[in-house]
Amino acid sequence: MTQTNNEINDVLSKLTALGSVLVPMNLVTGLWGMNVQVPGQYQEDLTWFVGIMTSILAFCIVSTLLMRYYNIV
Repeated sequence: MTQTNNEINDVLSKLTALGSVLVPMNLVTGLWGMNVQVPGQYQEDLTWFVGIMTSILAFCIVSTLLMRYYNIV
């Protein structure tokens, strides 16, 4: 019984860590679906889009590396 509870706790902590990485990405992409001002919305080039996407990707990579460093995942 105790071993099963520990395994469930381990799985849930990994899911929580994954959720903490995905939530900021959902917030940024959710803003694109709303009628709000998005930086670089009226510019013809893709500089802002590439910058925002690079920031999301960098956050995801850094978060994953930190979680692996601290043995969370």
